Amino acid sequence: MARKLPIQEITRGKWVRANDGDWWQVTKTDVDVRSKTVVLHTRNKAGKTGWVQGAIGDLRVVR
Repeated sequence: MARKLPIQEITRGKWVRANDGDWWQVTKTDVDVRSKTVVLHTRNKAGKTGWVQGAIGDLRVVR
């Protein structure tokens, strides 16, 4: 079941839909309070790694 969460509340193991429309599993979360930015380090089903970045408070679709 997909739902929206603020990006800073998305934790390791959750699946997040990236801007490319694919689902990526979160492997690590970095929060930079000074710049108000969150980076979710991710991996897709094929093993490719990447990241999803957004401002604190941005809503992202997770499952």
